[in-house]
Amino acid sequence: MKVHFKIECPEYIEELSNQILAGNSDLILRISLKKFADEGLFDYYRKETKNCSEELIDIITEELKWNSDIKEIIEKDQLRGIHLIPDISEFESIIPEITEFSKSLVDYIGKLVRLKCRFLDSGLHKKYIATKLIYQCLLCGEENEILQEIKLRGRYRKPKFCFKRSCKAKTTSDFKLIREKAEKFEVGYFIVGDLDQNNPEREKVCYTFKTYDYFYNKVKELNPNDEIEILGVIQLDYSDLDSKKDNHEITDYIEVLDIKMLESKKLNDDVLKTIYKSFEDDPDYQDKIINSIHSYSKEIYEYYIEKILMILAWITSDSFSHEGTKRNTQNIIIGGHRGLFKSSIAEALQDILGSSNIGIISGKDTTNKGLIPTTRRVSDQKNLVKKLGAIPYYSRKVLVIDEAQYLEDVSLESMKCLEVGKITRALDGAIINAPAETAIVLLMNYKGNKEQKEAYNYDKPLYQNLGFPEGQESILDRFDLHYAIPNLSKRIKKMLRRRLFKPPIQGVSNEIIFNYLVESKRLYSEGIKLPTNMIAIIESLDDTVTDLKDSKEINTTREFAVLLKLIKAISALRLKDTVDERDLEFLKKHLISTIIPFHGNRAIANERIVNINEVFQLTFKLLTELHDSILISEHIRFIKEYLRNHFFPVISEEPLEPYGLYNYIGKENNKANTKYKKMFEDPDNLEFIDRQGYFIDTMNTATCFLKKEWVSNQVSVNLTEIFNDNKKKALDYDNLIQILEINLKFTPELMEKQINDLIEKGLFSREGKNLKISKLKNKL
Repeated sequence: MKVHFKIECPEYIEELSNQILAGNSDLILRISLKKFADEGLFDYYRKETKNCSEELIDIITEELKWNSDIKEIIEKDQLRGIHLIPDISEFESIIPEITEFSKSLVDYIGKLVRLKCRFLDSGLHKKYIATKLIYQCLLCGEENEILQEIKLRGRYRKPKFCFKRSCKAKTTSDFKLIREKAEKFEVGYFIVGDLDQNNPEREKVCYTFKTYDYFYNKVKELNPNDEIEILGVIQLDYSDLDSKKDNHEITDYIEVLDIKMLESKKLNDDVLKTIYKSFEDDPDYQDKIINSIHSYSKEIYEYYIEKILMILAWITSDSFSHEGTKRNTQNIIIGGHRGLFKSSIAEALQDILGSSNIGIISGKDTTNKGLIPTTRRVSDQKNLVKKLGAIPYYSRKVLVIDEAQYLEDVSLESMKCLEVGKITRALDGAIINAPAETAIVLLMNYKGNKEQKEAYNYDKPLYQNLGFPEGQESILDRFDLHYAIPNLSKRIKKMLRRRLFKPPIQGVSNEIIFNYLVESKRLYSEGIKLPTNMIAIIESLDDTVTDLKDSKEINTTREFAVLLKLIKAISALRLKDTVDERDLEFLKKHLISTIIPFHGNRAIANERIVNINEVFQLTFKLLTELHDSILISEHIRFIKEYLRNHFFPVISEEPLEPYGLYNYIGKENNKANTKYKKMFEDPDNLEFIDRQGYFIDTMNTATCFLKKEWVSNQVSVNLTEIFNDNKKKALDYDNLIQILEINLKFTPELMEKQINDLIEKGLFSREGKNLKISKLKNKL
C-alpha cells in the first residue's frame, strides 16, 4: 500500500540543499511529525514507518531536482542517501516504549518504538553489505545482475538459471561472482542490553544503515553501561531463511533512527541552590551529607573515612587525561576484618547513584575473563562475538570489587591497564581495543592474618597484608589510597548493635546526596585551579615526607602526583573550584596516612592534624547513645581508645611516644588527667554538653555526665513510689532527701534542684517541712 503525501516541504528542501552545497554526501533531515498529524498520516507512519519514509524521501528528492545548483549532483547519484530523524517530542506518550527485551517484540515488528536500554559496546563498528551482485554465466558469458535487500548476516547465493533463455545453465556451479562489480553498502552496528538485566540472551544488535559519520560521533560519546534511548524500528532478518540448517530461526534487529542519552536521574537546579546555600550557612553540612549515605554508621570515624574514599573514587572517575599524568582517577583499597560495613556502604552509594554508575562484583566469583575483554564464536554464527568484561563495562564510572582478597593473581596483573586507560588484546585473530578508564575500589579482608582476625598487621609491609604475589609490588602503582579500618572497640560494637534495633535516621535525603555527588564530579572533571601559594605548600609537604623516607626506598614524582590529585578531589568534595588551605587541613586530618606512597612513613604522624576538642565532643556524643550517666573515667578511656585506633595505630615493638599520643591524652599513670581537665573546662565543650541534654554532677562519689531528662524521671519515679508505699499525701522533706540519696546516689544539691523543678511543674508542693504530692499526680 502506497501513501500519497500532501505535505509541502519547502523548509526541508532548503535544509538539504544547504547540506549538499556544503559538500555533505550524507544528508540528515529531522522531520516534524506535527505535519504528519495535521495531514492525518501520523498513525500510519507509526505502523508503517518504512513505507512512509521511503515515499517521503522520493518526494523530497524529486523536489530537490528543481534546484539547478544541485540537480546534476542528484542525477549523478553522488549522494549516499537521506537519513530521516523524526522529531517525536510532541508524540512520545503514544509511541511504544520498550524497557525489557524479555517481553515479546512480535507486536512491534516494523513499527516506530522508543527502546530504553544499556550500551554494551566499545564504539560503532563498521561492516559492508553487498546490495548488487554480478554473476557471469560460465556457459554463455552473460552477466546476471542480482539485486538484494540488505542482508545482515546472510550468504548471497548464486543464481540457478541464466537470464538468457537460450542458455542451458541449470546449477549454481555454472556461475561465477565478479567481485569488483559488486556494489557495497556501509553499515554501522553496536550491541545494547536490557535496562535492568545483564543477561547475554537479552542483548540486541542495532544497525545504522545511513549516515555512518553521524552515528559514529554519537556513539563515541557513550561509555559502556550508559543508559540510552534508541528511536528506531524493530526489523526481522530474513537472511538464510531458506538455509538447510535445522531449527533455523528468524532473528530480529533494531534499525536505528536516532540515539540519545537516557538520564534516569536528572540534576535539580533548585536542589543544587539549596545545597550551596547550606554549605555557606552550616560548616558541618558536608559531614551531614556523608554520614547520611549509610545512616547506621553515622558519626563513627572508621566509616566516615570509608565513605569519603568511595566518594573520591566516584568524583574522579570521569577524569582521564591523555596528556602528562594520564590517570586522574583515584583507585582505592579498603581493608579490614569482616563485619565493618564495607559492602553495605558501597551498596548504599549504589542505591543513590544507580547501578549504571557504580558496579559491585564479588572477587570470590570473578575470573580474569570476567574483568577484561574476551571473544567467543557462536555455533550458528560466523561472526566473532566480543564481550567487554567488567573493567571496560564501567569505564568512566566506579567498579567495586568486594571480597577482593580472592582475586586471581592474573586478575591483579591485568589491572596494570588502569594506568593507560585502555586494554588492547589479540584474541582469535581479532584485535580488541576496549576502554579501561575505570575507578577501582577493592574491598578486602587482609590475607595471612587469621591470628589477628583479618585485621592489618603493622609488622608487615602493605603488599604482604594485601596478599599480592611475590615480586608484583608494582601493582600498587595503579592504586593511590589505602585505608586499614581499625578494629572496633567494645563500645563501638555495642553502639552499632543497638542502632540495628532502631529505625535509621537519615539527616539528608537521597535526592540531595545524589545532586551533591554529581555536582562534585562535574567540578573535578572541569578542572580544579591551584593557586601559586598552594603549590608551594603542597611541594613543601611532599618534601617533608619524602626526605624522611627510608633510604632504601626510591622517591618518585608519582608521590607528588597522587598528592596533587587528592588535594584537588578534596576541593571538589567541598564544592569549590579552587584549592585553599582548608583543603590541606582536611587532607592532614583525614587522609594523609591513606596515601599509598606515604604509607608507613614516620613523618606522617607529625603531619596529621588532630583536633582534640572534636574528639572530646564526638566520643561524648557516641557515649550518650549507650548511657544516661557517663563516668568521667569512662569518657577518658574512650578518648584513649579512639586516638589509638584512628590516629595513632600501634606497632607492637614500639612504644606510643614516637606517635605523639601522649601530647593529647597524657601518660597512663597520670591520675590527675590534667590534659582532660583542659578539655573539660573549655566553654565550647561545656556548651556542647548542655546542648546534648547533659550536665555534670557527682554520682556514687564519682564525677559524671548525667542526662537531664533521665535524672528528672529517676527523682520523680522514686518520689512517687515512696509516697505510694507510705500511703500518705505528705512526707518530711529532709527524710525524703536522705532516702533519695541512698536510692539514687545523687548529691543532695542535685536532688533538691530536681524536686524544685517538679514543684514548678505542679507535680508536688512544699508545705513547711513537708513535701506533698498533687492529687493529679497521685491519681496518675
